[in-house]
Amino acid sequence: MVINSMPKNVEEAEKILKEIQGEDSGPNGQKARRPSGRDIGSVSRLALDEGHIVEKLISRGLDAKTMRRIGIYPQRLVELGYTVKQLKKLGFSANELISAGFSLSDLIKGGFDLNELKKLGYQPIDLVQAGFKIKDLLNLNYNATELKRAGAKLIDLVKAGYPLSDLRYVFNEREIIGSKQFSLVELKTYGLNIFELKKVYSLKEFAMAGYGAQELKNCGYGAIELKKQDFSAQQLKDAGYSLEQLKTAGFSASELMRCGYNKAEELRKAGYSIKELAMAGFDSYQLKKLGIGLKELKNLGFSTFELSNLGFSINELVKVGCSTRELKKANFTANELLKAGIKLKELIAVGYYPADLRKAGCSAKTLADLGFGLNELVNVFSMSDLKKAGYSDLDLKRFYEF
Repeated sequence: MVINSMPKNVEEAEKILKEIQGEDSGPNGQKARRPSGRDIGSVSRLALDEGHIVEKLISRGLDAKTMRRIGIYPQRLVELGYTVKQLKKLGFSANELISAGFSLSDLIKGGFDLNELKKLGYQPIDLVQAGFKIKDLLNLNYNATELKRAGAKLIDLVKAGYPLSDLRYVFNEREIIGSKQFSLVELKTYGLNIFELKKVYSLKEFAMAGYGAQELKNCGYGAIELKKQDFSAQQLKDAGYSLEQLKTAGFSASELMRCGYNKAEELRKAGYSIKELAMAGFDSYQLKKLGIGLKELKNLGFSTFELSNLGFSINELVKVGCSTRELKKANFTANELLKAGIKLKELIAVGYYPADLRKAGCSAKTLADLGFGLNELVNVFSMSDLKKAGYSDLDLKRFYEF
């Protein structure tokens, strides 16, 4: 079919449209010819000039795809009184209808859904102003900033599954904390201001959430408070608390020694008593350097042996009450003890042997008179010494050959 002039009626126009749509077949079932641009233009002019023809063509199956091809656009149909709903049914897109002058509200009334409207670039605030509720928009993947601008509350977004990482920079810290929708661990992870958190959470909660001593110190908590939450002396020292603060918090000298405070002078200066330092493990030498006297050192429980190694004399040790037995354990000789005024009987009582006493100048007779037997003296003194002590040849015959 060749058209050299404008189609005069619906039937002629419809014939051309069927060829355009590819519905007609040529002779012997062959595909109909492809309409020329002239054919298409003639139908378009007819449709544009004669509105009733368009309506009849539409009633006979003319769709948006074909109308676009022949140059009939929504604007012409709007002039003919077509509604958004009708145009949507014909297959025109929301974008085409916006171009035709319809408003967002018109599109909504015409049945376009939110996903289609979002694709057109409408923001949540536009959709809310057009009548949608915030809850209608929460599953459209708008970002938190866009939704908040449209009036979404923090609680709405939390319930919709928006994570704190998205909300952190959209809502202020006070709103996020005050909502009580997030655990303290989450708030810590995303770096919310601890001073704001402190208005809501307790120190115990901070400790349980994993806040370190340094963070809590910077927030104004003292060593006493942190010790009550089981922070160790080492943790508080590392956080920058002073020795004096650790002492005030109640840490023992032993605990502070274990975290590096190993000078008796600094612990003494911090207020620890000599007894506390001794209990912490400081030795007699370190305490003597602090000016602690012999009597106090003895009262602290240091042995006579330890005290003697500090250079105290036997006379000084005797004067502060060191016993003869303690002096013997400290390796003082019998001679030194005798010179210090200790009686010979006391030396014998604590276990000094005849050999020790002979070195101290005691004679065989003296020792015999004090109760030592011949068998104890015979290997220490000579026969001559023993005879001078009053032993007879008969007594000595058991031990010597005459």
